[in-house]
Amino acid sequence: MTTFSQVIDRTRRRLMTQQREPINTLSNGIDAVDTALSSTHSVRFVEGARLSIGLEDMHTVPVSSGFTSATVIRAVDGSTAATHTTGDLVRVNPTWSNWEIAQAVNDELASLSSPMNGLFRIRSTEFDFIPATSGYNLAGLEDFLDVWRVRYDTPGPEEDWPVIQRRFWRIDHAADTGDFAAGVQLVLSDGGYPGHPVRVSYKASFDPLTALGDDIAAAAGLHAEAHDILSIGAAIRLLSGQEAQRSYTTTQADPPAPEEVPPRTAVGALVPLVERREERIRERQG
Repeated sequence: MTTFSQVIDRTRRRLMTQQREPINTLSNGIDAVDTALSSTHSVRFVEGARLSIGLEDMHTVPVSSGFTSATVIRAVDGSTAATHTTGDLVRVNPTWSNWEIAQAVNDELASLSSPMNGLFRIRSTEFDFIPATSGYNLAGLEDFLDVWRVRYDTPGPEEDWPVIQRRFWRIDHAADTGDFAAGVQLVLSDGGYPGHPVRVSYKASFDPLTALGDDIAAAAGLHAEAHDILSIGAAIRLLSGQEAQRSYTTTQADPPAPEEVPPRTAVGALVPLVERREERIRERQG
C-alpha cells in the first residue's frame, strides 16, 4: 500500500536530494482554532516563519523569548485548519510545505487522465434494458471520461454477459439535458434483454487525495504500478517555478551570481524528471 503521506515524502526527497531543513515536534496538541503553539526541541521559531504541520500551513507572529513557542495564524495559503497531536512533526520554513506538495500531487493525478496522457481506471454503472428505449442517461458519473465496454445480462443459469459490439452503441456528449440530466447518453441500436441489466464499463478519472493516510489505490483509483509517477510529476510542477524565483529581486536581496548558478539551471534540472515521467506514462499506456 502507498499512502498520500508517502508520496509527499518521496516528492520532497526528489526535490531536496541531500539538503536538510529544520524540523521540530509539537510539545502539546492543538485543535483547529488554537493559535498558541509550543515545540519540543530547540529549533527556533522566529516571527514571520512558515510552519508546516500535516496538511496545514501556519504563519508565526510574536514569538516568546525562548523561541520555542509562538502565536500563529492558522490555515494560510489555502490550507485547512486541523487538529494536531503532541509529537506531530513541524517543518520550519520549508522550501515546499506538505500542503504545497499535496496540491502538486493532486494536480498530477488530474493530469494523468487527460487525453494527452491517457491513463484511466475502469468503473461500471448499470441500468435495466427497455426494448422501447434507445437512449439511456449516464447521470451521476462525475469521473466519466469515455465508455470502454458495454455488456448485458441474459436469462438462465449460464451467467453469460455478452459484449455489445462497438458498432451497436454510441455516446452522445451533448444530449438534451431535458431528457438526460447529465447531458450524456448511451444510445443502443442492438443488444440487451428485456428487464435485465446492461453494464457500462467506463474510463474514469482519478479522485483527488484529501488525507495523509489515504491509500492511493483505494482513494484515488491509481494502480500501484503507476504510483511513482505522482512524485515525479509533482516534483516537476514544483521545480518549474524556480527559474522565475531568480528574478524576484525585491524579495531576494543577494541572488546567486550567474557564474555560481547559471541562468536556466533550474530548467535544466527538470529535463531528467520530464523524460522519466514521459517514459513511465508510456509504459503504463502499453
